[in-house]
Amino acid sequence: MKPKVQHAAGPRAALGLAALIALACASVPAPVALQTAEETAGEQRLYRLTYDGGAGRVSLRVVLRTTGSERFQIAVSDIVGRQVWGLDFRPGRSVLVDHRERKFCVSGSGLRLDDIHPQELPLAALPRVLAGELPVDPGSAVDEFEDEAGRRWRMSYEAGRLTSWSLVNADGPTLWWIRQKNGGILSRRGGEQYRWTTLVVEPSAQPLREIIPEGYAEGACSA
Repeated sequence: MKPKVQHAAGPRAALGLAALIALACASVPAPVALQTAEETAGEQRLYRLTYDGGAGRVSLRVVLRTTGSERFQIAVSDIVGRQVWGLDFRPGRSVLVDHRERKFCVSGSGLRLDDIHPQELPLAALPRVLAGELPVDPGSAVDEFEDEAGRRWRMSYEAGRLTSWSLVNADGPTLWWIRQKNGGILSRRGGEQYRWTTLVVEPSAQPLREIIPEGYAEGACSA
């Protein structure tokens, strides 16, 4: 289930952060009814994001809605407002919707989107990264620490505010982020780079609901 995007950079680059996806969805005759779930949104953020994978560049609009829990939703559209894909993440369940193919798939919270999404970052970390925070919580403002998976992180601060972080191994940084005015730059060894600017941050009292439109067919997520 690879969304088709017409762009001079080709289908890989044309999905940008939206090309987080390496999915194969086998269509079924009719969508499967899912249990309706609602949760009050705490905050809504609008980002302008540019992805550069070396073969081309594409700009996207990303809406992130977060709650007081670990659940969040992401909606991605192109610069003229056409929906590309949506993600509804919560512990134990991830729903990915491909609006261009009119398909969706349901997986666990460990869903991996390994096309050009940084493989080092789990889906659960996306809101933290976009908000300019460390993907994992060290518990305090330290310069370096090792997470539960044995990965080494290094951070820099100015006036107590995180300004950069990097994930390093024996060969050096594999993934690194630098704060920019109203946004950040995330780079990955190999050439991929994501740049984003925060356009709007506002509270939201609207509940999160299922994101699967009527008439979409279900397929199997595979990465």
